[in-house]
Amino acid sequence: MFNRTTLSLALVASCALMASNAGAQITLGGVGRVLDNRRSNDGINLIDSNSSAGKEFAAGSAALWAKGDWSVNFGPGSGPRSWINYTFTAWVSITIGRVPVRVSDLTFDRNAKWVNGGGTAINPTTVVNYTAGIWEEIPGNTTESWPLIIGQSSGITVTGNNLRTVDNSTTSPLSYILAAGGSYSLEIRVNTSTTLRNMKVNDPTISVTNEFGGDWSADTFRGFKVGFNWATVPTPGTLAPMALLGLVAARRRR
Repeated sequence: MFNRTTLSLALVASCALMASNAGAQITLGGVGRVLDNRRSNDGINLIDSNSSAGKEFAAGSAALWAKGDWSVNFGPGSGPRSWINYTFTAWVSITIGRVPVRVSDLTFDRNAKWVNGGGTAINPTTVVNYTAGIWEEIPGNTTESWPLIIGQSSGITVTGNNLRTVDNSTTSPLSYILAAGGSYSLEIRVNTSTTLRNMKVNDPTISVTNEFGGDWSADTFRGFKVGFNWATVPTPGTLAPMALLGLVAARRRR
């Protein structure tokens, strides 16, 4: 028969075991990245590109970062209407264990530059949209159709011979409970779409460059990073030992 001291030690051990198992309730898989040219006209050339991505994981927090650079050009006579659509994506899979996990304080940090080189005062137009968050992986569906569970999205437009720099960090006030046994993906998606209108044979060559902390710009830009806080959601079975421990502590104070 347990006395109060023995019971207290047993409860402490039980709670310590729950704490040690908490990390096993959320695991991060391998990191992937890709620069995808979704569509373009003839006469558009990828000059060069580089990229890297990595993950960070600790008790109560997780993050994904991405860095890189790329540049393309539109040669003279690329056509009356030319375009590119480049999407850079970095991801890491998230697997939830036996109990649900609450994610909160999702923070998206971005520091990058887009440059329209050459061209005219109004040509080209580059539209950038960047999103970071947690998507649910749906087997058999394309990644574009996965539902965004919690995330942030923003964008900029660069018009003509010009450049834009982004340097900000925002935190979502929302939280979400990921389902036990669920499969999710923490991702950074950056879409750059550039359009040229009425480009003539004698018009200047145009280039579009994106620098976000890669080999060319490591000392200048941080790139992109998305992170969140997490905690397991206690089930009734795990709450009981903690409640009993509190009761024992209350009796001791008496």
